[in-house]
Parts: sequence; C-alpha cells; structure tokens
Amino acid sequence: MTTPPYPSYPEDLERPGLVRTGRSTFVRPIRPEDADRLVAFVGTLSRATLAYRSLGPVVRARDDVIRRGAHVDYLNELALVALAGDEIAGLVRYVRDPEEPEHAEVTFTIRDDHQSEGFGRLLLEHIAAAA
Repeated sequence: MTTPPYPSYPEDLERPGLVRTGRSTFVRPIRPEDADRLVAFVGTLSRATLAYRSLGPVVRARDDVIRRGAHVDYLNELALVALAGDEIAGLVRYVRDPEEPEHAEVTFTIRDDHQSEGFGRLLLEHIAAAA
C-alpha cells in the first residue's frame, strides 16, 4: 500500500456507482458533517450485523462514539460511504498500522436492507483503488 497524496478531503475519490441490482449509488469519502447520517446508519443495523461486523457480541455504542467515526484524516484512516439516496447504505474503512504503514485493517458494514445487492463489492473496488 502506498501513501495516498491527500491529507485534506479527497474529492477525486467521489464516484457514481451501480450495484448488481441496478440501483444507482454515489461513493465518496466520509465527511465530518456525515456524523448524524452515520448514527442513523448504525441505528438501522441488526444485532446480527453488528456482531458479524465486530466478530462477537456487541452493545450498541453511544451516539457520540459513533459520530467520531465521521472524522478521519484521509491518510492513516479513510472511510468511504455508499449512498442510497441521502442515506448511507454501506461503509468501508481502513486504518493503517502505525508501525507498518503499508498494512491496514479494513472493515465493511452494509445496511441489512442492502445486503446482497453488491454494495460490498463496489466499496471493495473503491477502497482498493484509494489505497
């Protein structure tokens, strides 16, 4: 993984997309003003999706903790959202290992009502291109 050239909001990562179902979406980096949208997104997730996402049982995080997820540095941490209308349908995030910056942990979360539509694959393509 090379170091991306964007310490500020990377507009060049904004892209329209199409998922397997034919639904149009827009993929872009998360922004601080997405904090409430992120809280709403997490609020739609089932316990099963939350457990799968975190590899174990989860107690829903407080809203202020969730809101912090909308604040990334676009260099060592990048999150992309796939929008269905004005709502987040899916989210992918990478966080670089500070000791080995060529390595990163990548997580995906797709809203329950959009699973199996191709949002995960689309987000994988976008985060791989951004890395």
